[in-house]
Amino acid sequence: MRAYERLLDYVKVYTTSDPESGTHPSAAREFDLAHKLVEELKALGVEDARVDEHCYVYGSLPATPGCEEKPALGLIAHMDTAPDASGENVNPEELEKLLVPCADIQECIVKEKDKKICALIYCDPAKQDAVKEFVTGVNRGLPLYKRMVTEFSAQPLPRNAMGKLLR
Repeated sequence: MRAYERLLDYVKVYTTSDPESGTHPSAAREFDLAHKLVEELKALGVEDARVDEHCYVYGSLPATPGCEEKPALGLIAHMDTAPDASGENVNPEELEKLLVPCADIQECIVKEKDKKICALIYCDPAKQDAVKEFVTGVNRGLPLYKRMVTEFSAQPLPRNAMGKLLR
């Protein structure tokens, strides 16, 4: 699985924190992503991957041969989202469906690109301004965290053997 595919999978997990809670984590739902990460780490060979009672995910990899005496490296990430930008129901297909009413769009996929949500669109080059205007209108109705940047493809979008668009 490619990094952007993992990201698109992770954003579908509802992790919004509860500002009224006095616990850590503030919402039990934050464990959903933590357990998913532990499963993926184990599948990648991190044998000691685990999540603790406070929703911290841990795992270690052995040092590269010859570097055993070098300082260890730790990675830390925040898994919840702020309640003012809900993490519930973030889904690229949902955003793609919002673009379907634009008759000028021939093909479209929504994916992560450069840490942004990108609508990759194939259309007649003469229609690109109208399509950009349409996407801008769609974005006005979306919360900030779901807004899309527009990128155009000069060629039809790639498909798999079954004809499904590739992400």
